[in-house]
Amino acid sequence: MPKDYLCSTPWMVDIEWAKSFIGMRLKVTDSYWNNCYGRHKHDAKILDYIEKKALWCVELDDKTEELVHMRWDAIVKFADRGASNFNDYPPLPPHPVIGDADKPVEYRGTVYKRTEPEDWIQYLGDDLKEGLGKLPRKVVPVPFEGDDDLATVNITDEDLEKLKDKKTGTIRFEKVFHWCLARFPKDSTTTEKDWQATRQDHYEQFLRDPDRGSGTRTKRRF
Repeated sequence: MPKDYLCSTPWMVDIEWAKSFIGMRLKVTDSYWNNCYGRHKHDAKILDYIEKKALWCVELDDKTEELVHMRWDAIVKFADRGASNFNDYPPLPPHPVIGDADKPVEYRGTVYKRTEPEDWIQYLGDDLKEGLGKLPRKVVPVPFEGDDDLATVNITDEDLEKLKDKKTGTIRFEKVFHWCLARFPKDSTTTEKDWQATRQDHYEQFLRDPDRGSGTRTKRRF
C-alpha cells in the first residue's frame, strides 16, 4: 500500500494554484511504497486535486486501476523534470502556496474565517474564560541527571517490538512520532489543547529566562 502524505491544514492551500498542476508528468520510484526498495520508476500523471485533504490524485501509466494520493512534498520529489511539457507548469516551491486568508473556507462541515487582529486574544487556559484571573498551571522542567547527552525513553520492550517493521526490524520515524504523542486517560479532564498550550507557555518562559544560557540542561521524559 502506498504511503498517504497527509496535510494538517488543507484549507490553507490555494485551490487555483493546486489545480494548475493537473496533467503534469511524474516518475514515481518503488521506494514510495512501504517495504519496497527497488529503483524502478513508474511513469505517472496528476489527475486531480482533492481540496478537503490537500492531496494530489495521481494515476500510474502501468497501474491505471490504482490511484495514488500524494502530498506536495511527494509531488516535488517525483516530478518528471525531463518531460517535454514540464516548463508549461508553474515552478515547484518547497511548500504549497497559501490561499487568501481573508476568504472563508469550509472544512468538515465547519466554515472558518480569519478574524480582525483587534479581536485576537491571548489564550491563557480555560480558567480565564470567565475572568477569574487564575494563571495556567506552570510546568517545571525535570533536571537532566544522565551520564551523557542522550535522554532516556520510558518504553517497555514489548512496546518497542511493536514499533519495529516485521520484515526489516527497523523503526520508521512516523512510528516514533505517533508513539510520542500525548495520551490521556478516558476519565482525565485535561484536553490536548490545554496540554499543548501549557507547554507552549513553559517554552516561552524558557526563552525569556536570562539564565537559560548558563549550561543548565533539561531532561525530556516520554
